[in-house]
Amino acid sequence: MTIAAQALAIPSHWDRRGLPGWTYHSAALFELERREVFLTHWQVVGHVCDLAAPGDWLSYDMLGERALVMRGQDGVIRAFHNLCRHRGARVTEGVQGTFGDVPGRQWSVRHYVKLAPRQDWLPAHLQSAWSYYGLFPNAVLAFTPESVQFYQEIPISPTQTRLTGRLYRRPDESRQQRLARYLATRIDRETSAEDQQLSLWSNESMKSSGFDRFHLSDLEYGVRCHHDQLRALLPVLRRDCRPEEDQIAGMSEILHRQKARTT
Repeated sequence: MTIAAQALAIPSHWDRRGLPGWTYHSAALFELERREVFLTHWQVVGHVCDLAAPGDWLSYDMLGERALVMRGQDGVIRAFHNLCRHRGARVTEGVQGTFGDVPGRQWSVRHYVKLAPRQDWLPAHLQSAWSYYGLFPNAVLAFTPESVQFYQEIPISPTQTRLTGRLYRRPDESRQQRLARYLATRIDRETSAEDQQLSLWSNESMKSSGFDRFHLSDLEYGVRCHHDQLRALLPVLRRDCRPEEDQIAGMSEILHRQKARTT
């Protein structure tokens, strides 16, 4: 007798019929299995040898949930939701790794500060300032001593957005100004890539049971003001639970009629 047969005694008479065919193609059943079967039972992530040293981690994604398993500085292995409380983005990227310093953008910022010339033609408080201004509903104006640029997010569909923009420089820039602008552009490009990835992760995190809105810092009060403007224009955004599609359509018609009365 095989090990499997020893572990599970097979009765002499048993119903050999499997599950009906519809169960393999039902979206409703898939959602039921997701909620009541897969996400309520143990899953294998790896072996303790995969987390040999403090700071080592493994990630595990399944059906909208994201787990992070790591060995702490005390040597204990623990599991967490792989999403931060700030924007819901992933704490780690990839399947396996260890926490450590990431030089990345720091190189460009050391070098930029060293090489960027002071722009005497600007007011004193702007000669080395980087300033950003939001233009509701979908644009940002960015000013640095060497250039001016704008970003614009063009909605395409509920799940797609096109990021576009332009950059402008002084026509008579010096070699040092050009190098400083290159470093500033490099910093901005790396930051933009991070922001785009964070946006993807934030959208993923909304499927997780561990997601509970975004939590904004004091440095993001402008984001809150942006949300308040949207709530004022679209009162349906004040609801915590998602309305049915026909209810959203009905609210759109009500807003249209209200605007027609005031014009």
